[in-house]
Amino acid sequence: MDIDYSIRRIKEIRQHFVEEIWSLLEKGMYNDAYNVFRNEVSNGTDIKEEWLSTEIVIFDIAFAICKKTEDIIDENIFTRVSTFEDLKKVIMLGKRFLRRFENEVSIEDEQTFIEYVEKYKVDENTICELIRRFINNTGKVSNAVAKSLFNNKKYDMVLPLLIKEYIGKEKNEYYEETCYNLAHYLALFGDFVTANDIVSRQSFNTKRYVSLKNHITHMVNKDNLDACKKRISFIVCVNDEDAYSECEWYINKLIVPEGYDMDIIPVRNARSMCSGYNIGMNKSDARYKIYIHQDVLCVNKYMLYDILEIFNADGNIGLIGVAGCDRMPETGMWWDASNQYYYIYQDTGIGTVCRITDGINAGIYETVDVIDGVLMATSKDVGWREDLFKGFHFYDISQSMEFKRKGYEVVIGKTSNPWILHDEKVDKFLDSDYEVAKTVFLKEYEENIG
Repeated sequence: MDIDYSIRRIKEIRQHFVEEIWSLLEKGMYNDAYNVFRNEVSNGTDIKEEWLSTEIVIFDIAFAICKKTEDIIDENIFTRVSTFEDLKKVIMLGKRFLRRFENEVSIEDEQTFIEYVEKYKVDENTICELIRRFINNTGKVSNAVAKSLFNNKKYDMVLPLLIKEYIGKEKNEYYEETCYNLAHYLALFGDFVTANDIVSRQSFNTKRYVSLKNHITHMVNKDNLDACKKRISFIVCVNDEDAYSECEWYINKLIVPEGYDMDIIPVRNARSMCSGYNIGMNKSDARYKIYIHQDVLCVNKYMLYDILEIFNADGNIGLIGVAGCDRMPETGMWWDASNQYYYIYQDTGIGTVCRITDGINAGIYETVDVIDGVLMATSKDVGWREDLFKGFHFYDISQSMEFKRKGYEVVIGKTSNPWILHDEKVDKFLDSDYEVAKTVFLKEYEENIG
């Protein structure tokens, strides 16, 4: 059976099911909709792999938000929206705004969040569930969001956030702040019923970056680099302005090492990744270029320090990534390799996971064969093979091979605090274009595979 036909058929089945569920919800048959959904797509606690899609995940999150008792009450997240697209906006925008609270948000950002809460009548259950699924630094976000809600007189939403963060938590840098705020709000509003604990967050330690900042600053002053060598360019292929806007927001929050400049070069509607990246590369005279997907969020604001430290550890390092393998397998798919490496947050649609693989070597990087294209940082300019790869597949592992052909090392940066979060779509398919590109890749780099 034709691959593309199979993909179309799967999408049609999913779409029909989504329409069936929404029809039940429109009739007010909330529990029936929930039971049909669970019986069809769930294997117990998780969504079956064959059902994973953005629409199915939206329903999964929405049902989790309103299914707090045995029966779904008449007032719930579904009654606050008129269309499925509105429901999708509630979930996707909420996730986006809450993630921003992991950074230092501006007054305008806070106001945009409050407008979102008011427009879609977002309740505390929605916020708590989105924090549980998608936020790594729950302590910081819960306190920041609670403060924002309190300042905007949304008092009934404040306590549930803090209680969920407080119950069962180990002491960390936000524990005392949570206790103080919780005591303060309890004194004002009285006690609330406690809720189950949510996943513990990963603490963030900045001590290493203090000494690293001093090292980078000293290096810049010492080397007397010219302007182009002190510039860092982010290059992004863009065909989704909404996704790029969020990507850009996080890049602009990064701390730029002293003595360096940073810019962003969007390449819109490129005919291929290789073509777009060649355009971006030729537009920039920066020594350091970071090629990233438009759905990537640079969540570690010190990542530029890490990248510069790795490049300066060995002048032969030409390419740095966050995921890849040490030996390209004969299948042409790097994730089939026996030794894979990941230092990345991934949004699986259902929630955010931190993927960190212990390398076989000590130090700040791991030497590999190829890296994934989600992030590719370079210190040398090597042309992208747009003569071979006409679409959006295999540009990354091809580029890894090209760097090695020129004698440069390809590495993965090792860190306990991943640089990026990949907010990728859950319903991606490897279509016929992928198979064509794989055939080209296997032929061109045959001697380097297996």
